[in-house]
Amino acid sequence: MTNINYKLTKVQENLLNIENLREVKEINNICASLEIPAKYTTDEILFSLNIMLRKIDHLRIEVLSNKEQYIRSYQEFNNILIKKFESVSELDSFIEVWKKDSIFDFKKPLHEFLIVEINGVKKQLLIKFHHLISDIQFITQFSNTFVGLLLNDINIEEVSGSYSQKTILNQEETIEFWEKELESFEGENLYKENSKNLGTEVIKEIIPQELIRKFEESKISKDTTLFDFILAGVIFSKKVKTFTSGASVGLAVTQNDGWNSNTSLLPIIPKIDLETSIKKYILDVSEKKAIIKKFCDYTISEMIENNGIESFESLTDISCMEMNYELKHRYLKLGFKFKVIGSGSRTNPLTIMINYMNEKPFILYEYQTFSIKLPELQRLHLFIMYILEQFIDNIDKKLASVPLLKKQEEVYFEKRVKDFNKSETITGLFKKQVEKFPNKIAVRYNKEGVTFKELDKKCSELANLLINKGVCSGQVIASTLVGIDAIVAIFAILKVGGIYLPVDKENPFERIKYILSDSLCKLLITSDEELSNSLKINTIIYDSLLVEKNTNLNSFPNITSDNLAYIIYTSGSTGVPKGVMIKHSSVINMCEALINDIGIEENDIIQQFASHSFDASILEIFGALLNGCTLVMVNHEEKQNPNLLQDMWDTEKVTFAIIPPVYMQNLDTKRETTLKYLMTAGEEANWNFILEWKDKVKYFNAYGPTEATVWTSTWEYRNFDTNLSVPIGRPIQNVSCHVFQGIQECGLEIPGELYISGDSLSVGYINNDSKNEKSFLLHPRTKEKMYRTGDIVYWNSEKELVFCGRKDNQVKVRGHRIDLSELNSIILKQNEVKEVYSCITNLNSKNSEKEVVVYVVLQNPIDKNTFRKKIIDQLPTYMQPHHIIEIAKLPMTLNGKVDKKSLPSIIRESKVSLLDTIDNSTKKDIIEVFEEILKITIENENIDFYSLGGDSIKAIRIVSKLKNRGYKLRTNDIVDSKSIDEIILRLGNTNEEKLISQPFESDIILSPIQKEFFRKDFFVKEHFNQCETLYINSSLNDLEIKSIFKELTENHILFKVNFDQNNQPFINRGRELFLFESHDFKDLNSDEFNIKFKLICEKIKINLI
Repeated sequence: MTNINYKLTKVQENLLNIENLREVKEINNICASLEIPAKYTTDEILFSLNIMLRKIDHLRIEVLSNKEQYIRSYQEFNNILIKKFESVSELDSFIEVWKKDSIFDFKKPLHEFLIVEINGVKKQLLIKFHHLISDIQFITQFSNTFVGLLLNDINIEEVSGSYSQKTILNQEETIEFWEKELESFEGENLYKENSKNLGTEVIKEIIPQELIRKFEESKISKDTTLFDFILAGVIFSKKVKTFTSGASVGLAVTQNDGWNSNTSLLPIIPKIDLETSIKKYILDVSEKKAIIKKFCDYTISEMIENNGIESFESLTDISCMEMNYELKHRYLKLGFKFKVIGSGSRTNPLTIMINYMNEKPFILYEYQTFSIKLPELQRLHLFIMYILEQFIDNIDKKLASVPLLKKQEEVYFEKRVKDFNKSETITGLFKKQVEKFPNKIAVRYNKEGVTFKELDKKCSELANLLINKGVCSGQVIASTLVGIDAIVAIFAILKVGGIYLPVDKENPFERIKYILSDSLCKLLITSDEELSNSLKINTIIYDSLLVEKNTNLNSFPNITSDNLAYIIYTSGSTGVPKGVMIKHSSVINMCEALINDIGIEENDIIQQFASHSFDASILEIFGALLNGCTLVMVNHEEKQNPNLLQDMWDTEKVTFAIIPPVYMQNLDTKRETTLKYLMTAGEEANWNFILEWKDKVKYFNAYGPTEATVWTSTWEYRNFDTNLSVPIGRPIQNVSCHVFQGIQECGLEIPGELYISGDSLSVGYINNDSKNEKSFLLHPRTKEKMYRTGDIVYWNSEKELVFCGRKDNQVKVRGHRIDLSELNSIILKQNEVKEVYSCITNLNSKNSEKEVVVYVVLQNPIDKNTFRKKIIDQLPTYMQPHHIIEIAKLPMTLNGKVDKKSLPSIIRESKVSLLDTIDNSTKKDIIEVFEEILKITIENENIDFYSLGGDSIKAIRIVSKLKNRGYKLRTNDIVDSKSIDEIILRLGNTNEEKLISQPFESDIILSPIQKEFFRKDFFVKEHFNQCETLYINSSLNDLEIKSIFKELTENHILFKVNFDQNNQPFINRGRELFLFESHDFKDLNSDEFNIKFKLICEKIKINLI
C-alpha cells in the first residue's frame, strides 16, 4: 500500500524549524510517566501499546525533509527496554537526562516507550512523544486509553484514530481578525527572552483555598472558570508591571478533534478600560479567549511577517495554559498514577500552568533562569494573588480602584525626617561660615582665589551698589557673570533680599529676552556691553574696581527662609522655557543633606562643573560655601578637555565632583585621583564607568528635577546585578517620593510616574498658573503638596528607586533636560515647516550617547543646509538636533498618534570617503577619527561640525582620540574649523605613537523578519539557505555566465550586504561578491551525474552561511 503524503500544518512547520534550528532539543519533547501496579506484566503492557500503535494513525506519523508527513504502515512493537533502579533519586536523575534526549529523525517514529522499575516493585511506563504529533492533551488522552485497554475497560474496537488533513476555513477572516488585534496594541514585554540560554526551572505554588472559596461563592463563578479568572489577573498584573495602557499574554489554545489535538500559542489582548468594572473586565477576558479559539489557525511567524512586528516578546513573554490533565478518577483509585514530566522548554521567559481540577489547585511557573530570578518570580506570584484577592473583594468596583500599594508597604516609603533649622537663610548660614573660616579660601578660579572674608566683603560692596541703584527685597536680579564674579553677584543679590536669576549669555538672544521679561527681572548684572545695549532693561556693567568704591555700607533688609532665593528656567512643553522658583529653606535642606547623606566635611574641596544656568551649579556652589568647603570653579578649557580637568583636580586637590554620565567615558581611569566622592547626575548612569571608578572613590548616582531643588535621591554604590539599571536610590532627608499609576500609589516593583513632596519642593513656576495646576498636586491620602515629575520609576526590592524613562517629551541629552515639545514648537514657527516630530535615538548600543532626531514635513522648499542653520541659530547648543530629516508626511497610527515604528531610520548613505582618495597621513588620521566618532563618511574637506551630528561631548572625544595619535588640539579647534586644512593649521604635533583604528562601514537597516532571525540563536543556520537550479538551453560559456553574475551583484545592493561576527550588517567593499565554480560532467552517465550533482548541491547549501 502506497503511503499518502500530507503537508505539515503551519504549527508543525514552526515546530520543525525549531527542531532544526535549536541546539536545545528538549524543546519539542512531550514526556510523561505512568505508574502501573506491579501485577501487570510486560507482555500485557506491550499488548496494549500495540493495539494503540495499530489503531491510532497519529502514533505512526513520520516526517519527510520536504515538510510533508505520512502514516507509516503498522509494524508490531515486540521489544521494549526495561531499566531497573535501586532508588527513587537514581530514577529521577535518569529521567532528567532521558527527557532531554531528542527522538526526532526524518522517516523515523516520533515516540519512545520505556519501562523502569525500582527494586522490582514500582513499575512505570515512560512515554515520550515529539511535539509534531503530540501535546499535553494528546499524551493525557493516550495514557487514559492505554490504562483502559490494560484494564479491559475499553473495547478494542472502540479504539479509533484515523488521521485526516484538517481543512482551514475562513483564512481571510482569521487574518483580518489578527490584523485588528495587533494594529493598535501598545503593550510592552515584562521579561526579555534570551534564546541563547533556554535553561528552565519549575516552581509550584498552591492557590490559596480562601481565594478559591471566595471565587466559588461569588456571582461571577457562574459565568466564567477559575482559569479565566486567574488569566484576567495575570494580564492585569502584567499591565500594571509594565505601566502600559494594554497588555497581552500568550494563551495556549488547544484544538480537540479526536486524536487531532493541536496546541498553538497565541496572544490574548483584551481591552483594559480602567473605568469599567472588574466583573466586566473578567468576562471580557473569557469572551476574548473564546473568540481566539475560533481564529487559532494562525502562527506567531505569520504575525511577524504579515504585521511588521519586529519581535513578539511583548505579546507572549508570559504565557498561560490549562493543566487539567489527569487520569480518570477510578483509574487513580486502582493504583495508576500519571504525571507530565516534560512539556518542552519554552522559548518565552515565563509559562504559567494552571491546574484547578486538582483537590488542591496549584500553579506551575516554568521560567528561564537566565531572564528571571527565583525571588523575583515568587514576588510576582504573590502580586498576582494579591490582585485576584482585590478582584474578588471589589468585583463591582472600577478597575481603577484596585489598590497597588499594600498596607504593609506604606511604611517603606515614609519621609526620613531629619531636623534642620527651617528658619535659616542662605545669607545667614554663609555669614556663619565667614565668621568660622575668615581666612580660608572660599573660591578658586583660574588659579586665583578669595577667602571667605574677602568674598563676603566683595558681596557686601556689590550689595551696597544694588541698594544705591534702588534694588528692593523680592526683586528679580539677573546675572550673566562667570568665575568668582558670578559668586559675588549671587550672594550680593541674596544679601539685598533679591531673587537670583542666572542667564547664559551664549543662549539665543530671543531666549534671553523672554527669560528677562517673563521673570519680571528688574536689573541685569553683566560684563557684556553689547548684550547690555541690545536689551531694554536696567543694567550694571560689572567692574570689580567700580564696585570696591561703594564703601557706604547700608543695612541689608531682613529676609526669612520662606523668601525666594532663585529662579532657574528649564525647557517648557509649550515652546517657551518656564521659571522654577525656589526658596531659601529648600536650599538649606539640600546643603545639610550633602553632609548627612554623602558625608561632606569642612575640609573638602568641591568642584563646580555645571554652568550657572543649570541647576546642578546650585548644589555645587551652595553645597560648598554654606558647608565651609572650598569651591573650585572649572573654566571652559578644563571642561572641554578631560585631561586638563583631571590636571586641575590634582592641582587643586578636589575631593568632590559632580559629572554628567556621558562625560565620564572621556576620563582617564588609570590616573591617580584626589577625589573622595564622585557623583553623577543629569542622565542615566551606566555600569561601564561605575565599575572603573568604584574602587577609587565613594560613588553616588543622584537624581533630582529643578522643581525639587536639584537633588531628590541618591544611590551609593554597592555590589549589584549589573544586568539591571543603575538605581537612583532613596530620597534625601525631609523629602518623600511617591510612585503613582493614575490615582493609585504603587508598591514595590510596580512602575509609575514619580511625584516628589517635602522640604525641597519648589514654590512653583513664575507667571504660569495653568502649568502649576497640572504639575503641583495634593497627595490623595496625606494632602501634602507634590510635584509631578513625568519620570517613570519603580521601587526595587531594596526600596530604592530605579529610573525607567520619561512619560512626556522631556529627555536628557548631553546632560541637559530638553523638552521635545519646546523643540517642536520652535521649529514649527518657521514658515517652511508644516509638521514636525522630534525624538531621541541611540545609534550606537555600546554606549549611552543619545541623539536628537527631528522629522519635518515642509510646505515650502528650502535648501537643506540653509534650513539647518536657520534652526540652529535659534537654539542653545545643548538643544540643537543631531539630525534633521525631511519626510513627505508623518506616519500615524489608527488612534491618531505618530507611528514611531514607521518613521524612516537614520540611514547612513553609501558615500565615498576621502580616505580612499588622499595620501596625506595627517588628513587621514583626522578623517578616520571624525568618521569613527560621528559615525559618518567624510566626503569632502569642507566640514560643518554641528551639521555632521557633532556636539561638545563628541568634540571632546575627537580631541582625545587625536591626542592618542599624537596630535594636540582643543575642542574649539574642532568646532570652529570649517575644513580639514583649517584643523591642520591649528595642530600642535607631539611625538607620541599613533594608534590604528578600524574603518567604518555604512549602516544597513534590517527588516523585521531579518531582525527576528538574528535575535534567535539558531543552531543550524544553513536551514534557511535557499538554493535554486537553473537549466539553460542556450549555449553560454563560463566567462559569459560569470559576467552576468558580476553585473547582477555589482548593481544590486542586497548582494553586497555581509554580516560580521556580531551579526551586524555592512557593505562589502572591494572583495569578491560571489564564488564561481565550474564542473564538467559530460563524461558521466545519468546515475553518476545525479550522485555527483547532489553532493555538490549539499556542499553549497551547507557552506552558504
